[in-house]
Amino acid sequence: MFITGCVFLGIFALFSGTHLFFCYVENEKLRKITKTFCLALLSIASFFFLYDHPFIYLGALMGMIGDYFLLKKNHLVAFVLGVLFFFIGHLFYLNEMVNLFNWPNFAYPIFYGCLILFLIVFALIFYPKTKLLAGKVALLGNAYYGLMIVNFIISLTLIGLSNFKVEMIIIALGYILFMFSDSFLLYTSYVKDVKRRDFYIMLTYLLGQLFIVISLVFVGLGI
Repeated sequence: MFITGCVFLGIFALFSGTHLFFCYVENEKLRKITKTFCLALLSIASFFFLYDHPFIYLGALMGMIGDYFLLKKNHLVAFVLGVLFFFIGHLFYLNEMVNLFNWPNFAYPIFYGCLILFLIVFALIFYPKTKLLAGKVALLGNAYYGLMIVNFIISLTLIGLSNFKVEMIIIALGYILFMFSDSFLLYTSYVKDVKRRDFYIMLTYLLGQLFIVISLVFVGLGI
């Protein structure tokens, strides 16, 4: 299983490099064709590495589905679905990280209850400003970004609790790259377009996904 996981991880790297090349040369047709393969392969690799931790490979799979919907940049329903699937994916990653705390059973519903409350408040606080860019969709976008911040904070907490274990540091770095990718996407979509924007967005996005997924796999394997 481990060797098979390594094979699919290598294929993921190959497809990602190919996709980034098409992003760089701005070949829109081949960029769109290769995009969804990347996270699909990462999901398959993580399944073979650690099949009994479904939140890891399902999180990557949600990313793949989100990538598919975001190919339709000017379609509002597709955009909402894309953000929603990314949101679910990060919930899966969060659940995997939270399980590392080994809390008593009663603590988990309290944590997720507080999470829901935080995301609602976070979405409403920033809505007056973000609605100027995206309208009512901004509520979902705000909640999504709030979840990213929570995941990043959880990863920082795990760094301290693990005495600065490398895997935990890489997860936090993955979220930094992820947030940069999302922020750059918003900037180029609503403020100012940038030449080869998809190259920079996908480079940081794919690295972020890779760092998060593989680090969680290594933690689960005890490597």
